[in-house]
Amino acid sequence: MAEDVWIASKIAAARDLSGAPTQVVVGLIRMQRGDLVFSIRIGEGGEPAVLPSQSAYELIANAHLTMAEKLQLENIGGGR
Repeated sequence: MAEDVWIASKIAAARDLSGAPTQVVVGLIRMQRGDLVFSIRIGEGGEPAVLPSQSAYELIANAHLTMAEKLQLENIGGGR
């Protein structure tokens, strides 16, 4: 039986809570049944989480809002 295959991915360097290096991977997986799905994975060997299109859009929007909130809180608190 064919496996699910990552056909496109973007990798961002990251650190886990202990400070150890890791990565965040987002991309497209071609599923065994042939459809393309958005996926995100933490760490090189982590299990991918598959998101329906609407959830992927919400994740992107929420990441943008979170970054804006961080900037606002840093400006209010004097930053670090």
